[in-house]
Amino acid sequence: MRIIAGSVRGTRLQVADVPGLRPTGDRQRETLFNVIREVLPDAEVLDLFAGTGALGLEALSRGGREATFVESSRKAVAMLHLNIAKCGFESASKVIQSEAIKGLRRIAEHGQTFDLVFADPPWAADSTQAWLDSLAAVTRAEALLCLERESGTEVGQHAAWEPRRVLGIGETTFHLLTRIVPSHADC
Repeated sequence: MRIIAGSVRGTRLQVADVPGLRPTGDRQRETLFNVIREVLPDAEVLDLFAGTGALGLEALSRGGREATFVESSRKAVAMLHLNIAKCGFESASKVIQSEAIKGLRRIAEHGQTFDLVFADPPWAADSTQAWLDSLAAVTRAEALLCLERESGTEVGQHAAWEPRRVLGIGETTFHLLTRIVPSHADC
């Protein structure tokens, strides 16, 4: 596994031996980043369920400003720190070891918000609706969410997120959703 393009192109990433960890493959990342390239420059990035950090690190390599990585596995977090250092992105990265919803609450408490979110939750247990509410609190208007799911898995409707595009790549499907901010029109 390697960074596909950008300032640290070709850098090899380490993968922790953690049950259920499914790093996003090179081919899947290349296709996804070709589609979202216009939102990368200076983006504040959140890599939720980060694992190796490949998605957030790829975004930094391609011009993202800063990335916050949220990962619950202690072993994966240790490897994530090594991958960040290998890419030289220590000053542009923040790592939070936490379960997704708790990590999002911590981020919200600090008032941080994001333009671009990558989320690759475990495929076996779908808790997507539960953390989408928390995610809405830390994203800017029209933020882009790249939700990685197993092919054939649908993403239910959510009041804060509007489907934009679906990319099917082998066993993986990326659901691209845009953050909806309700208008408060005067009556």
